[in-house]
Amino acid sequence: VVLRGLSPDRGLYVPSRIPTISPSDLEELRSLDYINLAAEILALFIDTASSEITFPEIQAICQKSFSTFADPAVVAPTIDVNNHRVMELFHGPTLAFKDVALQTLGNVFEHFLKQNSERNSGQTKMTVMAATSGDTGSAAIAGLSGKANIDCFVLYPTGRVSKIQELQMTTSSAKTNNVHCISVGSSTFDDCQDMVKASFQVSGRLMF
Repeated sequence: VVLRGLSPDRGLYVPSRIPTISPSDLEELRSLDYINLAAEILALFIDTASSEITFPEIQAICQKSFSTFADPAVVAPTIDVNNHRVMELFHGPTLAFKDVALQTLGNVFEHFLKQNSERNSGQTKMTVMAATSGDTGSAAIAGLSGKANIDCFVLYPTGRVSKIQELQMTTSSAKTNNVHCISVGSSTFDDCQDMVKASFQVSGRLMF
């Protein structure tokens, strides 16, 4: 599921079951920091008894993913606004809410690609393509920069993203040359998305 992206019918994968949490279990979760809470929730949807991924590996992925946030223990703090609790999702490396998912996803990709390579089975390399109007591209690049066996191509319309987002995408300090950011002149986001979708018609894969 992780490496395929879309299901064979070109739709989205959904859980085969929605786990339930008892009131007593919920009370136990309250004391956890964000990283360990995330690991516990992910484990509810994952068969950690299988050979695919263990709970300690899930914990390690969460630790690595959220260490890039301003406060790794909190990640997404809640503040009081007129007696309502509001969660802030802009404390990641690119200040976009998509950092929460894409920091994690990059490490999940890397885990399974490495595992397949060690076992000499399945997919061992990945190419990720994205069209962006700004936030997806910078968050994807931040999440995939330097990841082993992953190439990332991001298309954005020239002059139609914010300056800070363009700088985040074009000045990535990746340790490896695996990120390719492409400014498409005289285009809109829809034009960039059409190019990516046309590529999917050939490859049969969709990542973002």
